Amino acid sequence: MAYVTGFPARQSERANSRQWSGGYNVSPDSQPILGSVPGLDGYWMAVGFSGHGFMVAPMATRVLAQMIAGMEVDMDISGLDLGRFDRGELLLEPNVV
Repeated sequence: MAYVTGFPARQSERANSRQWSGGYNVSPDSQPILGSVPGLDGYWMAVGFSGHGFMVAPMATRVLAQMIAGMEVDMDISGLDLGRFDRGELLLEPNVV
């Protein structure tokens, strides 16, 4: 097993583990950023889900589509705009992992 060369542990002491590698987007408060970007006309984003994007993707895309189409949005997402960081209005959640 050439890939183990250089590690001091013997083969019988190796721990079996699974690893994953990839992009992981996170915002400063671990909450999503939804909406348009001031100064960039036509640029919309749904980012910073801190690993929870797959779980909330159906609703996030619905809300974003409503915003882009100029429709009334189903729920209040005003606290999830990009400007909250400039305003110092971070949404700190103590239970987010």
